[in-house]
Amino acid sequence: MKGYRFVTGDLKSEHGYIQWVIGKWQKCEGRLTLCGCGFHASQKPIDSLNNIFGVRWFMCEARGEILKGEDKFCASEMRIIKEIPNKVIQQFAIDCAWRVLHIFEKKYPTDKRPRQALEAAKTYLEFPTEENREKLAAARDAARDAARDAARDAARDAAWAAARDAAWAAARDAAGDAAWDAARDAARDAAWAAAWDAAGAAERKWQNRHLLNLIRKGAN
Repeated sequence: MKGYRFVTGDLKSEHGYIQWVIGKWQKCEGRLTLCGCGFHASQKPIDSLNNIFGVRWFMCEARGEILKGEDKFCASEMRIIKEIPNKVIQQFAIDCAWRVLHIFEKKYPTDKRPRQALEAAKTYLEFPTEENREKLAAARDAARDAARDAARDAARDAAWAAARDAAWAAARDAAGDAAWDAARDAARDAAWAAAWDAAGAAERKWQNRHLLNLIRKGAN
């Protein structure tokens, strides 16, 4: 079975019990239990973003005994086989935020701070220069201020609040690098914020397909 899982920066498991080596099978001798004994991963990459226990993301393979849960599975044997670049998650966060930005801008047509943050994030991702990093940092802070301003609006509702938060999360993610452990959390936040729109389940299906396509491109 193929899956996706996170590991620490030095290729260890969440609690440091396992030292992963790319391509090497690890075997668990104990009785398998979900969220307990065994090696855990998710079959869908979108579900893997709900199970972040580390800063490096890998494709993996599992064999032997396997227990399946709602958004993850547990296996008696597993190996990590290919790392997924951070750029994949950053692009995913930006794309999710773009899809719901219109909700925020419909309510606040003159407030361009979230849009500017996403544009700066996209530019930095394509051209990661110091100048573009500084522009992104400024745009990201402005988007954060927009989020705070909007949060004080007594007429807020979940849809535009989600759109606002998605833009902020995406900008925060694109600003991240290997030293920013929260980058994966920002991608997850942007995805959930986008899915909060009326599209609901359909949006989550799009997210999973899109994330798979980004992974195929980025991990080759």
